[in-house]
Amino acid sequence: TAEESVVFDEHTDSSFLTLAAVGSSPGLQFRDPKEPERWLEVEAGLPQSKFVVVFVGDFLEVLTKGAYAAAPHRVCCNEDGSGRKRRFSMPYLVRGQPSSVIDTSRFIDKEEQLPLLRLEGVRYSDLRQFLDLKGRQRF
Repeated sequence: TAEESVVFDEHTDSSFLTLAAVGSSPGLQFRDPKEPERWLEVEAGLPQSKFVVVFVGDFLEVLTKGAYAAAPHRVCCNEDGSGRKRRFSMPYLVRGQPSSVIDTSRFIDKEEQLPLLRLEGVRYSDLRQFLDLKGRQRF
């Protein structure tokens, strides 16, 4: 079953965005937002060398006050013909530099209706530490 082949359990990424080239075999699954008990096979039918899957991480969800939700996902791996489980994938998590400073106030001051969390002079490393400590409870 799909549950038995889970090699990286459900999680969201601690990133702004994640770019994931299609893996050597299908296995990236997203939780269906309309039917939370169902998993969607994201890579099924996609050629390995031609597509990149892009999805939202925790930082973008927090900064947009949930307007863009982090994508709950997991990775599964089925046995190959030899009885071994093999899958190669190379995700790239778009994150800030630890010393970067996040300041959304100038955007909010221009357009108050933007779905942005007001942050003024917050270091990326401090925001990351806060989010890591809070875990999914913050949502």
